Amino acid sequence: MLIIKPSSLGDVIHALPVAWALRSRYPGIRIDWLVMPGCAGVVEGLGAINHVVLFDRRLYGQVWRSPRAMLSFAWFVAKLRQRRYTAVLDLQGLFRSGILAYASGAPWRVGLSDAREGADRFYNRTIAVPAAVMSAVDRYMLAAEALGVPPGAERRFDIAIPGAIAVAARELLAAEGLSEGSRYVVIVPAARWATKRWPEERFAAVAQRIDEQLGLVPVVVGAPGEREIASRMRQMRGGRFVDLVGRTDVKTLAAVLRGAECVVTGDTGPMHLAAAVGQPVVAIFGPTDVDKTGPYGPGHVVLMDRADCTRCERRSCLWEGQKHELMCLRNISVDDVFEAVRRMLGAGPQDRSEGGQGTEQESRP
Repeated sequence: MLIIKPSSLGDVIHALPVAWALRSRYPGIRIDWLVMPGCAGVVEGLGAINHVVLFDRRLYGQVWRSPRAMLSFAWFVAKLRQRRYTAVLDLQGLFRSGILAYASGAPWRVGLSDAREGADRFYNRTIAVPAAVMSAVDRYMLAAEALGVPPGAERRFDIAIPGAIAVAARELLAAEGLSEGSRYVVIVPAARWATKRWPEERFAAVAQRIDEQLGLVPVVVGAPGEREIASRMRQMRGGRFVDLVGRTDVKTLAAVLRGAECVVTGDTGPMHLAAAVGQPVVAIFGPTDVDKTGPYGPGHVVLMDRADCTRCERRSCLWEGQKHELMCLRNISVDDVFEAVRRMLGAGPQDRSEGGQGTEQESRP
């Protein structure tokens, strides 16, 4: 079987329980996973997966403009067909992934009914998705259940962090003055959507209070293209501040997150990675729906405003250029976030497991 779920980071993490559930139900089958290189660290070394198929979307996206890209894609498809998959499960649900499912040559091509861009035209079995809002994790698990996994099967993530990676993460932190055993809080200030970004000056203020009032070191993480945000945050505040932005791959980031006391973040891939490795998250939500993409599992707190436009799912603010721009995020204060962190670190595990999938939701009036 081939699972097609190439991106993005959070979406790949959401789909991991499907692989584990299928492995538990059918121990002897071969399960491969098609993924983009940037997300491969999530599935590489996963005990449920036999082989990782790397898909270079940047290169293959140029097939109609570049003879080299066309030849590379033809070679990729030929190698895919050589594996003689009997079934393909498309969890991406887009035209490109539907094409890949069909091109694989597998006689059984399975996908979800809410696939977009006509991807379902390439399936010969479609799994019904109810209209009710549900977590992305539970939505993907509908596919596993349709393939014979018992309803209510364990939602297992178990991202592999090799010992060498854990050592490298500790060395990276040590080089910044955090010896083994040092307590720190990870902060993720950036996000791909502008509408998901809580103001960076507020992240800086929270970082300062975490340092001064809780005695914990703030560690900022993010992608290479987000270095300027960390640089500006450093200028906004004094005290201890560790900048790891652009300095970790997925597995090293997972190791850094796993060692934190908690993680303060917006709706980002690192938020889902933190939840998957078992770390409590304080998440700040605005345009996206926490019931669909909130941190999965117990111990998390989600802060969101009750503005009429909250959960709009827009990448540009409806009020752009006006005084109400991004009010869903700006109405969440530094005090709100710091208090959530303080309570999280002061409470025991049982006190933090409230609501939904164990996620406590706090809405601003």
